[in-house]
Amino acid sequence: MPVDFLSDEQVARYGRFAAEQLPGELEMFFRLDERALTHARSKRAPANRLGLAVQWGAVRMLGSFVTEDLKAVPEVVVRFAAAQVGVDPAEFGAYAERRQSRYEHAWEIRDAFGYTEFESAEEQVCVIDCGGHSEDVLRSAVQVANFVLLATTAFKADLRRIASTFQRSRRS
Repeated sequence: MPVDFLSDEQVARYGRFAAEQLPGELEMFFRLDERALTHARSKRAPANRLGLAVQWGAVRMLGSFVTEDLKAVPEVVVRFAAAQVGVDPAEFGAYAERRQSRYEHAWEIRDAFGYTEFESAEEQVCVIDCGGHSEDVLRSAVQVANFVLLATTAFKADLRRIASTFQRSRRS
């Protein structure tokens, strides 16, 4: 995958939350639409309602689900999601107790909202008849998809840093 144009810091930030989330980012990625809100509210346990809402926003913002280190999810994100599903933000701690729930919610979100994993996308590309060059086409398609995802993530992180610097300079 071509990532030579990205700094080591940008590559390391992929799939991780920035230190600070801007209000616009919370609105853009973590504001539940009616369908997502209905899906989250269908969960019986408050921790699962909140966890599903956080997972839904995380995959939209980061391009990946948060299945391992839930401590990496910023408190502001948890509070924002909790307010929408009417759950105490402290319930997010209970969401961490059952690891299987995080994976089940990731699968549910993939199915309900049409997300696919790169492996699935690779298989779909392989079915296309490319005149005997399917491996080359597949390799190029995956590289382009990964490139776009990495470039978007790096751009958003740089934009956050610039906006944060601008806000600090305006306060001074």
